[in-house]
Amino acid sequence: MTTPVTYQDHLAAITADPDDDSLRERFAAFLAPYDAPLARFIELQLERARRRRARRSSDGPGPEEEALLRAHGATWGHTLRKYTEHQVFYRGLIASITIEPNIFLEYGGWLVQNAPIRHVAFRKPDDGAFPLGELVESPLLERLDSIALRNLGLGDADVARLASSPHLTRLVALDLSGNPLGPAAFEALAASPRTRGLLYVARDENLREGYWPGERLKPTDEDDRAGAPVWAWSPPTPEGQALERAHGYLPWLHPSVNGADELDLRWYLDHGVLPVTGSGAR
Repeated sequence: MTTPVTYQDHLAAITADPDDDSLRERFAAFLAPYDAPLARFIELQLERARRRRARRSSDGPGPEEEALLRAHGATWGHTLRKYTEHQVFYRGLIASITIEPNIFLEYGGWLVQNAPIRHVAFRKPDDGAFPLGELVESPLLERLDSIALRNLGLGDADVARLASSPHLTRLVALDLSGNPLGPAAFEALAASPRTRGLLYVARDENLREGYWPGERLKPTDEDDRAGAPVWAWSPPTPEGQALERAHGYLPWLHPSVNGADELDLRWYLDHGVLPVTGSGAR
């Protein structure tokens, strides 16, 4: 790889290999004389990412990081703001966006060249039906670690169509919250080699409602010190256990041990932290 020289060189190197922290460290060093706030922000977010990955736990931003984002976030994100509705910075640059699907299909190639986007939440289209057919055929999906399809009215056949996409080569997390799904949707996820190994599938906000064959949070007979009921994970349902007998271990049926922040899931997978299987799965 050619050594980056200009701002665009550094950005191109990062978007081509978003997982390499050393590229971001070099970018921060390059930026320091020209944009010290962004250089410092990248350094702080890289440090926080290392902490949270080492602990496998959430680690919120410190006061300095929050102050920098409040003061400069609008400027740093202005290039993408015309096309996206929500942006999340991670490891110094925009990693997650919420977007109208037709805009993603039209401008996604440009967007991923201007930010190392790995996580996309799709909202309802401004007009017409959700363009699922076009989306599952888009090579842009090959860049994504997580996809959110919340409250879109998707059914079992739609999930099966998504699971059949050849472009889900990096996907580790899928949010299907708020969609009226039944057993056939999860059979499709289990049967497809692209989705069988997902680390996390979100069915609803807290996995307590709707059809879901995996582990579920349920109240126990115990109360905590404040008198509130203690919740604990139940095992996969008989239907979920049947899926595993047919298709092998399915990490997404075990959120108690394989769930984590979507921003880190790919790193955990690549470094052998996840999935947890066998005796480690509760």
